[in-house]
Amino acid sequence: MVPKEDVTWELFQIEFRKKYISQRFLDHKRKEFLELKQENMTCLSTKKELVRLSKYAREWVLTEADMCKRFEEGLNEDIKLLIGILEIREFVALADQAYKAEELSKEKKQVEREARNFSKRPMRRSQSSVLKKSKKYYYHSTSAMRYSRKGQGS
Repeated sequence: MVPKEDVTWELFQIEFRKKYISQRFLDHKRKEFLELKQENMTCLSTKKELVRLSKYAREWVLTEADMCKRFEEGLNEDIKLLIGILEIREFVALADQAYKAEELSKEKKQVEREARNFSKRPMRRSQSSVLKKSKKYYYHSTSAMRYSRKGQGS
């Protein structure tokens, strides 16, 4: 037993964990922290989950730079590429930039999706007539080229 005046918050937490939280549970949470990946989560959800799990893996995030590194490593590749070159070591700023990169990535994917859908659409009448005219022009010009070459070769 420790005298009341010698009990610190840190000592209390250590003793509490020993008595009420199993080592197996702590190991599982540490593993979750180390393996956390964004996958289908948003950057905001990933950040919240990382902060929550970091409580169980304090030895892995001794500094804010360590926390930034873990966050960045867990992000999806497209976002990681956009913010990785910035080398931000302030967690709030990094999370903010990741959120912005995520929004840009979503916009890019939306534009690509719309472009694919546009190319798959059946042609309207005006598009069809332009295509027919361009084919007609192509055939006439290639025929004329062949005709003019025959005249040169003779």
